[in-house]
Amino acid sequence: MKNTLMVPLVFFLNFTLWILAVSFFSVFSSYNGIMSLAIGSTGVFFLECLYRVVYYLPVCLSLALVTVFFFLMRHRTIYWITVLLLLISLIVTIFLIMPVSYRLIEKNSWAFLQNRSVLTSSSRQVYSPGVLRPDIDGSRMVWLSVHESGKIVRRLVVARTSETNSALVVYPEATYDLATRNLVADGTVVVKQAGGEDPLFSNVFSPPQVVALVANRVDVVMDAFLTAVSRGFYSYALFSLVFFGSVTLLWLLCNATGWRLLNILLTFAALFYLYAVYPLFSHGSLVLFALRILPSRFPSEMIPSLFYATQAVLFAIIGAIVFTRRLIRLGGRRDEI
Repeated sequence: MKNTLMVPLVFFLNFTLWILAVSFFSVFSSYNGIMSLAIGSTGVFFLECLYRVVYYLPVCLSLALVTVFFFLMRHRTIYWITVLLLLISLIVTIFLIMPVSYRLIEKNSWAFLQNRSVLTSSSRQVYSPGVLRPDIDGSRMVWLSVHESGKIVRRLVVARTSETNSALVVYPEATYDLATRNLVADGTVVVKQAGGEDPLFSNVFSPPQVVALVANRVDVVMDAFLTAVSRGFYSYALFSLVFFGSVTLLWLLCNATGWRLLNILLTFAALFYLYAVYPLFSHGSLVLFALRILPSRFPSEMIPSLFYATQAVLFAIIGAIVFTRRLIRLGGRRDEI
């Protein structure tokens, strides 16, 4: 009974931890995010984190559900009470916490847009001072200070080297052109690439291809949730029910084999599949085929929900067959499944 009553606590605790971790590190691991901290704009950084808290709610809910499933793999509970408590937790999250959070984003959309503009401006500003960098033409330059919000650099040193001679030129002051990202001194362009994403640091924040692929697929689904919310509560409720219904069915994979580690790997693979398959369900040849066979009055924006619902039914049937076969093979001992 104790483990059963722990299920809502495990769910909401993991939901909170995933929200904090995903929102913070999604900003902290980006070039713009770390540059905002480097220049002291902590308010801009944490306001973007607040936006990501709401933006990534669906994926955090998915991860919290999977974590609960792993908890149930190792702890015996009373099944019908566990299902009831988990269902109540899902309803509260999907139909109360998430809509209220999305409403917060809508009411403060202008503030978040302005903050995003300030955050991304770091990739257009002049490079930080005191670092020797190469220019496009092969010369090297360094400036010792930046003034007037990045419009002026002072004590600029440019070293130019050619096959015949080399020159070291010192400029007391140069103006940064935000449009061309040049440094101009006395009406002459002296540095051709003085701003934007710093090549000395930007590669550090380039994620591996696998991570970039996962992040891209997750972002597509997060945008789909925002779009569903903008269309109204019915559209949001339908998409949420079929999507998280599919995630809930991953519990069957936690009992697919007798090896728990293999079950965990299968569960994560299936979770990624649910996110990766959304572009196929939302546009392309599969959607065109569905539009040809469905009634003309059927809303096209409901097609992804229809595909997820159909997939969930098929997955439930297959999972139930596998689960039942294991139950029969073990002689009805559910605690060993």
